[in-house]
Amino acid sequence: MDLSALLKQLEIEDPQEFVYMENLAELLESDKPLEEGAIFSLFQGAPRDGVTTMIQEYFEDLLTGVPDDSGDIYLLLEKIKYLWLGLWQQRDQGENLRDFVSEIVGFQGWLTRENQVICQDVQGGAAQGYSLLEAMSLFRLEGLGGSEYHYDFDLCLDYPIEEYQMGFVDLAKGSLDDDRDEIDG
Repeated sequence: MDLSALLKQLEIEDPQEFVYMENLAELLESDKPLEEGAIFSLFQGAPRDGVTTMIQEYFEDLLTGVPDDSGDIYLLLEKIKYLWLGLWQQRDQGENLRDFVSEIVGFQGWLTRENQVICQDVQGGAAQGYSLLEAMSLFRLEGLGGSEYHYDFDLCLDYPIEEYQMGFVDLAKGSLDDDRDEIDG
């Protein structure tokens, strides 16, 4: 898939339009594997502030699908979010944009990988394996009157977090920018 096919899939005409959380959700929650070249071209042309906001909103929405008693997966998703934000903020330095794209592609595969969350109906139903994305959807359906489940996220906690080095000044600057956004917003 090339950039033009990816833009068509996302229903946008230009990478500058890649700013909505729904666009990122479409990309990450697709059952089609992502191709790094097209994703790289997309993010290379995407607006800096728009992507930052999109990442924050996507993870905020994603985390609403995590049961209250599942702190480990919640913390892992938070860590991934901050990793992405750090790589995105520093995307002009070295290989950070390539690293960012690699993280996006890896995350998409992990989020949609089958049978990594074991869900068991609390009414005594059989345990069944789901992708992380499907399990979080089941949890959301509980709030709408769906069946209640017990969720075992242990199999998906092996997400490989790469360690990237960032300067303290760069991290502090990003933190200050976030604080200013909260004050202005």
